[in-house]
Amino acid sequence: MKLKRLFLCILFAATACYPFDRITNYSSIITVSSILPDSRVVWLATSGGIFTYDRATGKTAGVGAFAKLPDVNCTALQKDRDGSLWIGTRYGFLYHYYPGSGLVTSFDSYSGAGWDIKQIELFAGNLLITSTKGISVFSPAKSVAVKNAIRFGDLPPCNVNTIALHNDSLYVGCDTGMASLSIAGTRLDSANFNDQTIWTTDTTVRPVRSFVNLNNTFTAYRNYAAATAGNVLQTDSISLIYNGAAAGVLPSALTALAPDGPNYWLGTSADYCFRFNGTVLEQIGLAGQGMTFSFTDRSFVDREGQVWLLSEISPSNLRPWQGINRYDGSSWTLLNQLTPGFGAMGGTELFRGILEDRNGNMWFGTPFGDLKVYERQTAAFSEYVIGQNDYASFVRVPGGGFLPGGGKCDALAQDSSGYIWIAEYAGSSGCLICYDAAYSDPLPDHFRRFFPQNGSPSYFMINIFAINIDRNNRIFVGSDDKNNGRLVIATYTGSPLQNGISILHDFNGYGTIWGMTTLGDGSTYIATNKGLLRFSDAADTLQAFPKLTAGYTCVQAEDSNTLWIGTASSGIIRYDIALDKLDYLTTDQGLISNNIRDCSLDRKNGYLWVATDRGASRYYLGHHFIPLASDRGVIAYPNPFSLSNPRHTEIVFENGTADTKVSIYTGNGTLCGQAKPLIATPYQWTGSWKVPKKISPGTYFYSAYSPTAKGKTGKIMILP
Repeated sequence: MKLKRLFLCILFAATACYPFDRITNYSSIITVSSILPDSRVVWLATSGGIFTYDRATGKTAGVGAFAKLPDVNCTALQKDRDGSLWIGTRYGFLYHYYPGSGLVTSFDSYSGAGWDIKQIELFAGNLLITSTKGISVFSPAKSVAVKNAIRFGDLPPCNVNTIALHNDSLYVGCDTGMASLSIAGTRLDSANFNDQTIWTTDTTVRPVRSFVNLNNTFTAYRNYAAATAGNVLQTDSISLIYNGAAAGVLPSALTALAPDGPNYWLGTSADYCFRFNGTVLEQIGLAGQGMTFSFTDRSFVDREGQVWLLSEISPSNLRPWQGINRYDGSSWTLLNQLTPGFGAMGGTELFRGILEDRNGNMWFGTPFGDLKVYERQTAAFSEYVIGQNDYASFVRVPGGGFLPGGGKCDALAQDSSGYIWIAEYAGSSGCLICYDAAYSDPLPDHFRRFFPQNGSPSYFMINIFAINIDRNNRIFVGSDDKNNGRLVIATYTGSPLQNGISILHDFNGYGTIWGMTTLGDGSTYIATNKGLLRFSDAADTLQAFPKLTAGYTCVQAEDSNTLWIGTASSGIIRYDIALDKLDYLTTDQGLISNNIRDCSLDRKNGYLWVATDRGASRYYLGHHFIPLASDRGVIAYPNPFSLSNPRHTEIVFENGTADTKVSIYTGNGTLCGQAKPLIATPYQWTGSWKVPKKISPGTYFYSAYSPTAKGKTGKIMILP
C-alpha cells in the first residue's frame, strides 16, 4: 500500500501542480454523527465538517480548517490529553486538530482500506479506532496503524458498532454480539489481534449498539443508550425512552448520543442535533451555515458571484433538505417545495435546468415540477407550466403553486437577442420552446414550439439534456442516450417566433450530451459520455478528440485556451488547448470526490465550482477576472507553515498584480528564496515558494512589490 501511494504521488507530481490549500470543500451538514461536550463549547461532527456550540452565547459556528480537507464528512470525535482533537471521517481519514491554531494533520491509514471510522477512544497513548470493518490500534507517535482486528472469537465477520473500556477490559459491540479482551498492564501492546482465540464472546444481546455503566453495573444495549446522574436515556431509532418511560420523538433517526452533566446531546440523520434535559427536547440547528444536501447535480455562479447548487431528487420520498442551495459567500439558503410560491418539484432523480436571464432572474427547470423563476426585484417565485406529451400551452402563474402540468426541463439558455430556449421532456407538440422574455407573460404570440414528434423531417427528442447558444445565435441542442446522443444545430434570422428556425446539422450516436461551451474563437466544445467533441465555426465540422474518449459530464471554458472537463470517476481535467496538455485535479489534490456532475466558473472572484456526488468543491484559480491595481492585498498560505504536515510543501502568495515579485527573508534580512509564478495573467499574479526541507523553524518575512503598484510586507511562521 505504501508503494502504491508513493507511485501515485510521483504520477500526479508529474502531471499537475495543485496546492491543497486552493480547494475548499462543502457538503451536507444535516447529519450529526458524533458529539463531544467540552468545558466552553460542544463539538459537533457533521456530514459537512466540524461545528461548535458556544455554551455562553448559544451560537453555533463552523471550524473553517476542515473545509480544506478532502473528506469533510466527520463521524467520530475524541479529545486528547493536551486538548487537541482527533476526528475520524466517513471515508477513512483521521485528522488531528489543535483548536485555535488552525493546524490539522491528516492521516490516510484507513482510507485506502475503505474503513468508515465510527468511534475513537484513548488508551495508553494510542487510539482505538472503530469502523464498519473492525477495530484498529493507531499509534500517534508512529503515525501508523499498528494492529487491526476484523474477527472476534467465534463471532462471524460483521459491522462493529461501538467499543468501551471498563475495568481493564476492552469491549466490542457488534451486530452479532459482544466480544471482550483483557488489556490490563501492557496486554494491548502484546495482544495478537490476528489470533481470534484471545477474545471472549457473548451473544446474549445482539446487536450491541452501546454500553452503559450505571452504578458500577456494565450493561450492553441493543439500541443507543447513555447514562448520567443516575438516569438512562435510550432510543429505538426515533423514540426516546427516559428511565423506562416514553419521553419524545425525534424527526429523524438518532446517529449520536452523548451525556453532558444532567443533560444529553442527540445527533440525528437529517435534523442536526438536539439537547435533552430529561423533560424538554430542544433542537440546535445549523441552518444557513452550510449545504443541506451532498449529491449535487448542477452548479451555477450568477453575475453577483452567488453560487446556486441543485440537488439530486428522491422522487418517491422527496426530502425537506433537497432542492436549491444558494451561497452568497457567508451564508446558505435552501429553496424548495417548502418555500412560498415554489410549488411541486420532484419526479425523477436529475435536477439540471438552470439559467440567469438578462434581468438577473434565476430560472430553474425541475424534474416534473415545470419551470420556477426566482425574480430578483420581488425575491419571489413565479411558475411557468410547460407540461409534457401533447401539452401545447405555455402558462405563467405569478406566485407559483402546486399546479397540473408536471413538465420536466433539463436545459435552458438565452441568446443574445433575449429569447429563452427551454427544453421540455417528451413534448410531442414541440420539445423545444422559444420564449420572448421581453414579455412578462407567454401569450400565444410570445412563444413558439419547435421539434414536434410528428414533424417531417422529425427532430423530436424525448429528453433534451443540454442547450448552448454561440456568438452567432446558433442553437446547439443535445439529447440523452434515449435518442442515441442526438445533436441538432439550428439558426434563425429575424424573429424565430415569426420566421421559424433553420436546421444546419443533425448529428447522432454520441450517447448522452451532458454539456457544451463556446470559446471566443467561435468553436463549441461538447462533453458526452463517449468523449469530447469540437464543432469548428470556421470549418463547420464536428471533430472528436483521440485523447479524450472517456465519459465526460461537463465542460466549461475559463478563457480562449483553457477548458475544464468533468469526468465520472477521474476528477476534473484542465485542458490546455494550445499545448494539447491535460492536468488532472482529483481527490489526491483535495477534491471532495472524483465523480464530477457539473462545474461552473465564478469570474467575479476567480473560482471554479465543482459539483459532485459527495458535495461541492471550490477551487481557487489563482487569478481574478478584474485586474488588480495594488499589491497591498497579497496574502500567504498556509501560514503558519508546518514542516511535519505532509500537505504543506509550498507557500502560495496570491492577490498580486500582473507584474508582482515576492521575496522571502530571514529575521536578520538575509534573502532565502523568491516565489516563482504559478499563474500570471492580466488580472492577477499568483506565486509559489517551495519551502526547503532543511529550513529552520522560526519567523520569516516576505516582501511583495512591482514596478507599477505599491507593495506589502508580511510575516510567515514556520513550525516544526
